[in-house]
Amino acid sequence: MTENIESTLNIQSTSCNWRDEFFKEVSKGDHFKTELDVSTSRLLQMQLLNLQDQNMLMYPASVFVGDTFCYSSGMTFVVVGIIGHFSKTMLLFFMPQIFNFLYSVPQLFHLIPCPRHRLPKYDEKKNISKPSVIVFDKKELNRLARFIMSIFRCFRVVDWKESDDGIVVCNNLTLNNFVLIFFGPIREPSLTNIMLLIQTICSVFAFIIRYPLASIFYDT
Repeated sequence: MTENIESTLNIQSTSCNWRDEFFKEVSKGDHFKTELDVSTSRLLQMQLLNLQDQNMLMYPASVFVGDTFCYSSGMTFVVVGIIGHFSKTMLLFFMPQIFNFLYSVPQLFHLIPCPRHRLPKYDEKKNISKPSVIVFDKKELNRLARFIMSIFRCFRVVDWKESDDGIVVCNNLTLNNFVLIFFGPIREPSLTNIMLLIQTICSVFAFIIRYPLASIFYDT
């Protein structure tokens, strides 16, 4: 475990050095003449870093990437989209993440209780993942929270169980738990494959919007 962590840190350190040298060359203007070249090269660097980490992140993972990796990945996509002048196109590839944010709004804005961790619950005995839940008194909700949750319940996107005395058991509002509501308790590798399939389908749909249907969604 310690060796894996040290390996990851060495990879990230190497990546940072590579990044510094990369942008020094870009600033000279000798090798990269267009913004697209810079964006493509930055994505290639990020992809190579991901490939190096892939073995350690495959199930069962030996390391867990934290905030540093997530923030740097997010900033990479933002910078690439801005420099390459395709920010709207880049946004299309984040449809699952946008859905996750909108789905999580009641918890993110504390309209309903929001625990610190909302990951699916792991059943060690059965080796399956189940939706994690929150328990609260319905009387604690304000009118806006009740209205939003009534819409969610109407479209059946939440697992809402309410007792006679007003105690509610509801799943945490994340995309992972949303998938588990529809597919039921499943093993973690299966859940991961479903999430990757969702991202792939959304990416294909993004390409369809950007190219065959560009005249409908874009000005030019």
